[in-house]
Amino acid sequence: MVAAEIHVCQAGSCRREGGEAVLKEIEELAKGFDCSVEASGCVGACSQAPNAVVVKKRGSETLHTRLDDVEKSAEVVREVTGQAPNLDEPGLRQRLTAARQLRVRRQAKGETKWNLAMAGMAEQIASTVDPDDRLELQYEHAILSRSAGAWEQALRSLVAVEEVVGAHPEVILEEGKVLSKLGRLEELAALQQRARDASCAQLPRVLGALKANMRDAANGEQPREIEGYARWQLDVITPVSKHSAVYRFTSTDRKRGTPYVRGKGRTMWHRTWHTTLLCEVGANGEGPLPWVERDYTPVSTWMGARLLVAPPSRRAPRGSDPRAAAWG
Repeated sequence: MVAAEIHVCQAGSCRREGGEAVLKEIEELAKGFDCSVEASGCVGACSQAPNAVVVKKRGSETLHTRLDDVEKSAEVVREVTGQAPNLDEPGLRQRLTAARQLRVRRQAKGETKWNLAMAGMAEQIASTVDPDDRLELQYEHAILSRSAGAWEQALRSLVAVEEVVGAHPEVILEEGKVLSKLGRLEELAALQQRARDASCAQLPRVLGALKANMRDAANGEQPREIEGYARWQLDVITPVSKHSAVYRFTSTDRKRGTPYVRGKGRTMWHRTWHTTLLCEVGANGEGPLPWVERDYTPVSTWMGARLLVAPPSRRAPRGSDPRAAAWG
């Protein structure tokens, strides 16, 4: 029988804050010690995620919260084993930190949490020694920036990547998308010429895409969008108590979702109306983007949503994105 067990929470809040990476970190740091490391359900400290519980043989339990760096994961292992894991092993700290950041980004990207996905990424790029790893991070940073509507930032990252790799087709295609959104015809024309001069791989496909980008850019800069979100307007606030109120939003954004059970690809399950709201507050500690992200489930059923949120005259077309969120 092992001396103690470490249970690492893998429920929603902890996963969003990197719980999967914490599990992998503690597994790595506990190798060779007399303890077991297991994934667990919610441990009841969601606001302090990510969390882990140490269960000792005599039955005592200790909750560890806010395990947001490698040192804190090492402290969990030290409590169980009485020995501090060696974080001075060459490359270990950096590998574990990079793995944690990657898992947090993947989780956040899957939930379209762009601010969370990009948190600390610029610092990670600056501190990455391996040129290939740094280049990969810069490219990922560009894609996330484009998704978040930070097009100028995305373009800067793509230009930095192109300076190293040259006219790589995927980089050129991404630059074309961003320049099109910004309405920059002259820069698109220069990008086309660079692709031709370098005999860019898949040149016909690249030039075809850039030609389409040119057509879009001819209309000028596009309205700023955040991928996965629609714009809603707060119309009415009805106080319920000194601690709560009912907020009524409306939207004419046709990219929003409207729960309609007969619509193609629609669902009546609760996930349709679990939303993320963005509020612009300027620079903040959650990430590099000028907003905070908060999750809400504003209604209990699709019927309630249909009656309370989107009047029939404003229903979105069938097949549109079933998620709806507001920002600003």
